Amino acid sequence: MLSALALAGCGEHSAAPAVQDVRVADLQGLEQALAAKRGQALLVNFWATWCPPCVAELPDLVDTAREYEPRGLHVLGVSFDLMVPKITADAGRELVSKHLERRKLAFPSLVYDGPDYDAINARFELPGFIPVTLAIDRSGNIVDREEGPCTRERFAELARKALGI
Repeated sequence: MLSALALAGCGEHSAAPAVQDVRVADLQGLEQALAAKRGQALLVNFWATWCPPCVAELPDLVDTAREYEPRGLHVLGVSFDLMVPKITADAGRELVSKHLERRKLAFPSLVYDGPDYDAINARFELPGFIPVTLAIDRSGNIVDREEGPCTRERFAELARKALGI
């Protein structure tokens, strides 16, 4: 059982972005963010600005989030941009924030800053590549996942599973 969040971020989009909520967090910070979301249906998207499939799917993720938000769906992005050597946490946060803003994509995101990626991969059973999207129900259980890029239809299916509809 776990609680989770979701993410998104790329492509030209017509809606104006909200103020970006982008923070840096280690695994403990991610766990705390997920615990704060307990009771909410979530899509948690693991991605990075340097990952073309990740960037390509973000507009569909944001559109799905908008469609299902009235039913209680929330999205959290978890960026792996700090995997790039010598990038600072502040620079990574700024990079992700500007990336989302430039593409008019608004959703809360965490920039993962753990000592290694083995811990987060083990915790969420990640396959060692991105993108990965987790559907998390209101009880904090991962009820479905997509390993690799998602289509709009697949994001909608994940949203319905997270919401239990």
